[in-house]
Amino acid sequence: MSGSGRGWVYARWQRENGKAVKQAAPHAPVTVGHLQDLTASEKVLDTTGIDFLNIHHYGAVDHLRGVLKMIDRRFEGKSFSLGEFGSRTAHAARNQGVWGDPAEASIQHYLAVGHYAIGMGASFIANWSWKDFRDCVFPWGVNHADLTPKPVLEAYRNMMLLFRTAEPRYEAPALYLVLPDSFRIGPETGRIHEGLRRSADWLISVNVPFGVINEGSLDRLPPEARALVWPLAVCPADVSFERVLRFIEQGGRVLLTGDPRFAEDRTPTRMARLEQLGLVAPAPAVPPFSVKALPQAVSFRTSRDGRVAWMPEPLELLDDRSETGREIYRRFIDESTNVERLRVTPDDGYTVTFEVALRDGRAVAAVNQSEEARQIVIPARGHLPEIRAGVAAGRTLYVQVNARGEVVAAAAQKGLTVGGAEVLKAGGDWAVLSLSGEDVRRLWRFYRSGRGRSVCVAMPVLRTWRAKSVNFVPASGHVLKSRRCRRRPVWRT
Repeated sequence: MSGSGRGWVYARWQRENGKAVKQAAPHAPVTVGHLQDLTASEKVLDTTGIDFLNIHHYGAVDHLRGVLKMIDRRFEGKSFSLGEFGSRTAHAARNQGVWGDPAEASIQHYLAVGHYAIGMGASFIANWSWKDFRDCVFPWGVNHADLTPKPVLEAYRNMMLLFRTAEPRYEAPALYLVLPDSFRIGPETGRIHEGLRRSADWLISVNVPFGVINEGSLDRLPPEARALVWPLAVCPADVSFERVLRFIEQGGRVLLTGDPRFAEDRTPTRMARLEQLGLVAPAPAVPPFSVKALPQAVSFRTSRDGRVAWMPEPLELLDDRSETGREIYRRFIDESTNVERLRVTPDDGYTVTFEVALRDGRAVAAVNQSEEARQIVIPARGHLPEIRAGVAAGRTLYVQVNARGEVVAAAAQKGLTVGGAEVLKAGGDWAVLSLSGEDVRRLWRFYRSGRGRSVCVAMPVLRTWRAKSVNFVPASGHVLKSRRCRRRPVWRT
């Protein structure tokens, strides 16, 4: 059976199962927990049978982020989520005969997953599993077999407490990644989907907010869309190509890769398409798999009106080391569109940063994917003041600001200033959360002066948190100083 045929059968199965659930429990949300394999089942072609999308992932976080983002269907009112994840570190160590708990690597993985999820707009994440098995080696738990917590559980719990007062709200992005249905379902589907994951990953790494839509859903492209990235646009259906043409005619900007002059049946019979896009066409249409390498000088060609950027080579299939793709995408966004992105310093793809819209303010979540500690500068924009932070290798940054510009939650490792005011000193791995809604910078001053009003919680990210106290705990875990909060923390759900 063809890929499209399998997709149709799967969508029918999904719809019928969803219908059966709704008959028994009309208000129960329905989903399917997909495997992380990009081609094990068709996830986005037809989602009418489910209320939200879900995927499982066990692997490196820089692979997870693209796989998770590709199921983002919020443009049609359906959230996306991570139904299972875990750190392979301990599992891999056992397979190599290594004993002990590699806690630091697992902590980095769990914290990075959480910050990517809240940054990209996922609705929830769920780890697997709760505890190790008693009767066999199974080091996937966040507790040991006797229910003794592992350090990763404490860090995971503290991260969730840090996020607990954040109430994200959806803001329709100006940029969309278009999944090429006509090309991705068919021969070489595994290689093509891996190229599309790279495409999503490059957009993530340039720190630009974007949505994901497939060719078959372009009739529902939100009106807020101002630019499209259309990777491997090799053989789009006529209706999909015409919708993109109309988008361009209305002022939209498009980056496409690959030669689009192939029909849906993959024959080179749509030779006028490049002219329709305002591009100068080379004589023959070039099949995507006949191109074996990128040229030494890689760039895109621009249409006469400047609205279309075209790279003839199937960039996402060839740049398996991501040496060129990120820069091409960044140039398109910066030079050909008016889409705003976070221009973080350093801006090299390893400081991955997100701005999150909240019901009461904004938040910034960042992951340092480099192998060294970094001083990160996030310039002021909108209601967000400038943020300067020291972030350890492989670790994360979080700052939450309410609608009044007050910092109500923050975490960093090597110092943090927001709007020029110090929030956290360098040298500690801390998270701080206001329980009263007041600015943590002001609450810290009250605490240090001994004047009371300690209605905030400071928690070491890697150690136990005490709900009723403000604890200052060094790496040893011994409490140096503790003062009772004046009110009991109440978490909104």
